Amino acid sequence: MRFRIGSISVASAVLAGTLVSGSGVAAAAAPSLAPAGICSGGLKYDIISHKKTHIGAKKTFKSGPGGRVSGTVEKAEKISSQVTVTGGATVKGVIAEAKLEVSAALGKETTTTVGNGYVRKISSNKKYGNMRYGSWGKAVKWRYYYETPNCKKTTRSSGTAKLVNNAHGWKYWETAS
Repeated sequence: MRFRIGSISVASAVLAGTLVSGSGVAAAAAPSLAPAGICSGGLKYDIISHKKTHIGAKKTFKSGPGGRVSGTVEKAEKISSQVTVTGGATVKGVIAEAKLEVSAALGKETTTTVGNGYVRKISSNKKYGNMRYGSWGKAVKWRYYYETPNCKKTTRSSGTAKLVNNAHGWKYWETAS
């Protein structure tokens, strides 16, 4: 079996971690990856899960039984995110992590749009129609933890939060009374 010396040099150099150019001159080696099991460590946030939710303004419109229910936003109103934190976590930290992991549109508060109206037929003469204007934000489960350099994680606090964004609209539901 016959081998070409140039091929053996390249194969040996690649196996040894050195790149060789076509002229047989060694080139710069590729950067090595961090060893497995080494983490940056420190205090961190994580969003465990999220789902769409409606965070309503204060006023609920109700009508019935039967017929129609209608409403109009007559004055601007601020709607705030609902976050409770403990164990050193901050509202700012939870919102910042949710902006990174879920949606950049999430924030601390939003303001309703004046003049937006809605009319809805109530499905049954025995039901009451309810509706509320608000933000179609996200409900998130979060955790605040400490990560050691050897990648062990210790949770310091966790919770749920309802975070607003600028996607506004009406939520409608029906009740028996």
